[in-house]
Amino acid sequence: MSDPTILDNIVFDERDSFDIGSFANMIVAAENTTYLVRAFVEDSEGNVYYGNTVEVTTIILLSLAITPQIPVIETYDTIQFTALGLYSDGTTADLTSSVTWAEQDYLLFVPIETDTDTYTDELSNGYEVASINSTGLATALSGGIANITATLGTVTTRTLLCVQPLLNEDSPMDCGVVPIAGGWDNSVDPFYVAPILEEMYLIMSTPMLVGQSQQAGMLGVYDDGEERIITSIDGTWESSNTSVATIDVTGLIIANAVGVTFIKVTYEIEDSPTQTFTAQRMLSVIQEGETETSSTVVQQIPLQPLPNQTFRTTIAASASRTLDIDFKICWNEEAGYWAMTLINPITGEYYVDSIPLLSGDSPTFDLLRQYKHLDIGSCFIVNMSNLDSDVPTKENLGIDYIMVWGYTNI
Repeated sequence: MSDPTILDNIVFDERDSFDIGSFANMIVAAENTTYLVRAFVEDSEGNVYYGNTVEVTTIILLSLAITPQIPVIETYDTIQFTALGLYSDGTTADLTSSVTWAEQDYLLFVPIETDTDTYTDELSNGYEVASINSTGLATALSGGIANITATLGTVTTRTLLCVQPLLNEDSPMDCGVVPIAGGWDNSVDPFYVAPILEEMYLIMSTPMLVGQSQQAGMLGVYDDGEERIITSIDGTWESSNTSVATIDVTGLIIANAVGVTFIKVTYEIEDSPTQTFTAQRMLSVIQEGETETSSTVVQQIPLQPLPNQTFRTTIAASASRTLDIDFKICWNEEAGYWAMTLINPITGEYYVDSIPLLSGDSPTFDLLRQYKHLDIGSCFIVNMSNLDSDVPTKENLGIDYIMVWGYTNI
């Protein structure tokens, strides 16, 4: 019988059975996991055998890191890059000679003939800036910026190499200087893209006792799925009723008297274009020993500056009665105001139809003052930003003007 040939491996754990995979494919195993492995073999006569069982712990390459990061050298200089591997068991190894090195241009520095020592940038995906050999030694060929990559299996990492251009092709030792701005100081990876803020929420506790203080905060939700605290001093803070509670420029709230106020924060990102985020919450202030009855007297109805919005919410018409209402909020383009329709979700009948949303002082501007017989509560539009107009615009409903619901007897 000739020597057996390994056809495949069988991987199984202590629980139950094992599977035989395709010989052409690697067995996918979890990292840092111990398996029992034995060979599945066949000899030249077609006899199949199981080999000895051995214990194998899988250790997987997690990442690679290139050193140095974003170096700046002159044309015709060389620089040695190294690659460090990080494994799933926490160990590291120098993989400089094991990885596959590659270079591709990012952009070229093109001289401006009419100006001395000045250059313009030209995007490129060629191989003119530098070359790199199998050991990670790079040679600068011409002025520009090159992508340097290191790959081992499915793991790839990269850095940038900046090459200063020659002042004169006839003087290979005389290089110019292109200022490398914004993150090219080896502290920020230019491939890093900062996450974009998508939503913001106000963080605070309610109710508060008279005389208490608390620090309000901002929670940002970003496009990478992460939630992060935004520094509170970066926001602009407001209280709609400073006799109830005040808030300073750092977001510190001080409760002054029993009542209800609305805390609003505005956060602006000075980018191109500038983005502004706002959030607000109702805050009730009570006396020590009291229960939070005031927080159920009024509630905020969340609105957005969308031309047409329909939603259902539960409102408190009194201390002992709640009901569901379907809201329809529409922007009347011709008249230039918002209108609200309230519908009974059970019967489909209209409570009120197309009443304008106007702000003002309570109780004069209770939008439902003519509908007390319906016993569905009171509704107010609160001017959160002390704007001169009592009419919310198409852009600021739910931001500068918020809707507050209260009991029928307010």
